[in-house]
Amino acid sequence: MAIDSTLSKCEKAVVKLKDNSAQQTLMLRRIAAFRISAELIQKELLIA
Repeated sequence: MAIDSTLSKCEKAVVKLKDNSAQQTLMLRRIAAFRISAELIQKELLIA
């Protein structure tokens, strides 16, 4: 799934960012959002 691929790339990139920077905060929030999205999509696919 494309979301899983993007999530993986974000997880690799976040370690390169400075601690407590705006970029790190944004990336961490993005990762959380991708995880939630992937979970919801999986649930919908199982229901359908």
